Amino acid sequence: MVAWLSWLFDTKTGADQPPQSELRALRIQRHRLIDHLSALHAHGFDTLAQDDEAELQAIEKRILVLQLGSGLPDGPEDPPTL
Repeated sequence: MVAWLSWLFDTKTGADQPPQSELRALRIQRHRLIDHLSALHAHGFDTLAQDDEAELQAIEKRILVLQLGSGLPDGPEDPPTL
């Protein structure tokens, strides 16, 4: 029983720990890009938005890879599953 409890409350270290700060930074950057893209499209600058759309896709792929690698939920509003 002690082994099970220690496993349950053991903090992950090294590569097993999810990169929270990197995910947070990428999500903030994704949110800013979405806002910027919305403004560009609203003012008719669709050709200028193409570079930002490519960058947004790259950020979303990186977020997905980090989430799948760490087993994190999709967003901070999602409750953790037990």
